[in-house]
Amino acid sequence: MNQTKISSVYLKQIAEKYSQDTGSSSRYNAGFFNMDVFLEWPKLELEKRGEGVYPLDYNRIEKCLNIVTEHRDCADFVMPVFLAFLSMYKDSNLLTKENFDTYKSAVINFKYFMNDPNEDRHGICYFTENHQILYGASEYIAGQLFPDELFTNNQQKGSWHRERGKKRLLQWIDWRARFGYSEWLSNDYYGEDLMALSLVWGLAEDKDLKEQAGKLIELTLFDIAINSFNGILGATNGRAYLPMTMRTELPATSAICKLYWDEGSFEAVSIGAVALAVFGYECGEAVRNAALDKSVIINRERMSLDVEDSKKYGLDPARYEDIMFYWGQQTFLHRDVIENSMKICPLWLGMRPSIDAHWEKYQTLEASGFKPRHFDPLLPNGFTEDGLYDPDMACCALTQADIYVYKTPYYCLSNAQDFRKGKAGYQQHIWQATLGGNALVFTNSPGSNEYKDRPSKFIGSKFMPRSVQHQNVLFCVYRLPAESAHFFFTHIYFPQSEFDQVAEEGGWIFASRGGAYIAVFSSVRGKWENPDPDFYKAVYGDYWEEKFNSAKPYEYLVPKHAVVYICEMGDEKTDGSFDNFTAKFRTAAFTGDTFAFSYRSPSLGEMSFGWKGPLRLNGEEISIRDYKRYDNPFCAVSFGEKLYRINAGGKETVLDFNY
Repeated sequence: MNQTKISSVYLKQIAEKYSQDTGSSSRYNAGFFNMDVFLEWPKLELEKRGEGVYPLDYNRIEKCLNIVTEHRDCADFVMPVFLAFLSMYKDSNLLTKENFDTYKSAVINFKYFMNDPNEDRHGICYFTENHQILYGASEYIAGQLFPDELFTNNQQKGSWHRERGKKRLLQWIDWRARFGYSEWLSNDYYGEDLMALSLVWGLAEDKDLKEQAGKLIELTLFDIAINSFNGILGATNGRAYLPMTMRTELPATSAICKLYWDEGSFEAVSIGAVALAVFGYECGEAVRNAALDKSVIINRERMSLDVEDSKKYGLDPARYEDIMFYWGQQTFLHRDVIENSMKICPLWLGMRPSIDAHWEKYQTLEASGFKPRHFDPLLPNGFTEDGLYDPDMACCALTQADIYVYKTPYYCLSNAQDFRKGKAGYQQHIWQATLGGNALVFTNSPGSNEYKDRPSKFIGSKFMPRSVQHQNVLFCVYRLPAESAHFFFTHIYFPQSEFDQVAEEGGWIFASRGGAYIAVFSSVRGKWENPDPDFYKAVYGDYWEEKFNSAKPYEYLVPKHAVVYICEMGDEKTDGSFDNFTAKFRTAAFTGDTFAFSYRSPSLGEMSFGWKGPLRLNGEEISIRDYKRYDNPFCAVSFGEKLYRINAGGKETVLDFNY
């Protein structure tokens, strides 16, 4: 089935489902953020295409319109749909002139940037990477639609907003082309990014802007393709959420994989997939071939950069024009950035108290003779040594991420190499083993006993580990600081009910699914916890009881501040039967502690690692930092470059952002 037909299949599936079912959509991606207008958009598009007329649920549209008119957080997630309504469906029999007048009023009364006039009544996020492109895309299209109208928030005409939006968009696209995504491999936020880019690609009158947006759509699809396993973007990622991690059919990227290479799932109403389908974007053959390649693939790639390296790449944290790059990677509290953060951040914005507090702390330290330098997490309170302090304290910071992915026909293992070890964390999902379906394994340092916090019990980390990977073997080392008030434990997420077999022997936990095998070791003996009904409520919503009634243990808790975890993968082709695989680990040997240890891997040989030392295999040091932007069988390009050549299955796609 070609891409045009499958896009209609997806749109019709949504239209038919939500013409019959007017109940809660909490099971679906749209419902998680009150974005039910995405359930109605397909109906208008299908009417326009002459492929069916489905009744609109005006209550769903009105609910999302209220988010816009009241300017609540995530209003920018739904604003693009109303801009599409105004641009594309003036001839629809499903909407009235009064509807369009109401949508127009919402557009010209909207606030498009955080330091525009008028204090927000609700907590609003304008500045993370995904919000920047959403607000920028909406501002550009709004100004394009109504160039001569006066926009009430800042009393500027639509033509002024169009030009400001264009400038913001071109800058944002250029940063992504050169440095990748700070919210790397996010199976949720890639959907929002692609939705905003699709709006620009589909509706922009400016040819250069339209082309740049299209090229970044293709590059983002390549990122999804090379890092997905059978339609599951179950890799390390910069910002994770509980339901979209635990239920691999829910993320925005699952429906996108289904749309373009017929893997993944259409169960979720992915806002990115809806937008791509409506605007008719077609993925290139090279990217599709890369996604469907079932050979053993190693992908190394680098995303984002450290603030201290900015000037090497033409950025400057002291230059006001670059400030939104740093806010996009959430390094607004960094000592080199904070003065510009104070300039751009309104006094009423929720971030302002934290900025002021950190500024005061820096001033106090420096008045006492301290100087900034990267910290040593073995020493207390973020100090490096006498007279030095850590200038990079934000738990949410998304600095340089060197990503390693090992993908076979049976499984995928992925890691962010040595990412901000020992520092406080937020939503960063450092490593994951994916064996298909919801059979996935990872560790974390809980930041809460709740499931919706950031970090929560399973998503994100209160303190970052030092985690590295080479091929099918991964080491994850935790050292929780003594100054922590609580949560002196880490744990493994290992959902026994999702595997065909589970066994334990010699300190190892083993499991199989299909022909894939996994072995996980903890240097400190832990214990299985009983399933928690609140976990199932958080993950499955209204459907939790059915899942909980068949639950098996999924949490292996290790009550120790310092621990080494080892994950080693295998499969039936390489290792034979599951029993043969588990038997190999009777000769595996671990010696040492979190500071320095050695491990005899049944598949790779002698390995060594620790809290400070390099990763070595059979005595040879393995590189874990400063990767290329991409280094895989389909694309190799240096970090900071803007010309990509993707070759797969005899097809080539060239993406040149040097316009």
